[in-house]
Amino acid sequence: LRDLLRSSPELTRQIVYSIVDEAGASVYSASPLALSEMPDQDVTIRGAVSIARRLLDPMAELVKVDPQSLGVGLYQHDVDQKK
Repeated sequence: LRDLLRSSPELTRQIVYSIVDEAGASVYSASPLALSEMPDQDVTIRGAVSIARRLLDPMAELVKVDPQSLGVGLYQHDVDQKK
């Protein structure tokens, strides 16, 4: 890929990418909800689909993951988990 990009500056200008946080994607992909949404897909494909969906609608995907699996902050475990 590197050689291809170096040989074609025009192609380099056409490439677009995004960085998506994958925290919790593996937890979701092994969950019963993910299995019910994508019953014919392998757990790795379900994880990849979840990460791609986060790019389109982050909140719709993040609400499917247990907050403890997201690593949302240093003190997340200090908050009363029952509230």
